[in-house]
Parts: sequence; C-alpha cells; structure tokens
Amino acid sequence: MPNETLSFIQLDRVLGVVFGGAVGDVLGAGYEFAAPPEPDAVTLRPGTLTGEPAGHWTDDTAMAIGVLRAAALHRTLDSPEAQAAAAQEFLDWYRSHPRDVGLHTQRVLGATASASSMANEALVAQGHDPDAAGNGSLMRTGPVCPRR
Repeated sequence: MPNETLSFIQLDRVLGVVFGGAVGDVLGAGYEFAAPPEPDAVTLRPGTLTGEPAGHWTDDTAMAIGVLRAAALHRTLDSPEAQAAAAQEFLDWYRSHPRDVGLHTQRVLGATASASSMANEALVAQGHDPDAAGNGSLMRTGPVCPRR
C-alpha cells in the first residue's frame, strides 16, 4: 500500500499474521520431519534441522523477515525496486551460511550471483527439475497481503 497508512485493524491483523507465523515456526522447529505429537505433549524443542536451541525459528521466518524489510523500505512489493530489495535480502541471508536452507531454495540462491539474476536462476532451477516444489515459499507469504 504505497503512500497509505494502515488502519488500527489492518495493522493489528498484519502484526498477528507476522508474529503468529514466527511463533508457530519457533514451536514447530523441533518437530520438522517427525511424527506429530499429541497436543498436550507439544513443547519448545531444539530445531530438528537447524540444531539451534529451543526458541529459534527456521529459514521460513528468516526469509519472511527479508520480505518484511523490503516491504517496509519500499511500502510495496509490487515495484521492481522492492522485488530487488527482497531478492537482495534473500541473498544476504543465504550468504550468512544459515544452518537450515530448503533444497530448492539452496539450488536457486546458490546459483544466484546478484539480486537482478535471481528470477532467471529460479527459472533455470525449475527447468532442471520441473517437479521440484516446496512449501517453504508459502510460509513466507505472511508479509504479503492484498491491498484491500
């Protein structure tokens, strides 16, 4: 929403989605690729894939933060500049050597030399493995919302 101010209700919803997603990610990090626990047995556990102590989020929230930063800086995600900023956030995160990176994300970011080439590298990676798809991209959509 470029040049618009969010209403209290909109801001409340935005914060609920972002914080709720991060909290859910923290809670679920210790259960990735494991059998679901009984509801009463759910507790904070160290990250299954990250090896981080209990209370740390995964790559999904880390990358959602990059989307949030780009959106906050540009007040939109629709412009080429905002998309380049999000791509640069992803590259910066990847180059920090995180412990947990999805396979498809790793293929794309590992082959990407600059933010401006990321979309092309994503097409190339998908072309090499047309059936490759993960749910990680869905977990990064919390910061993205329609204009209304």
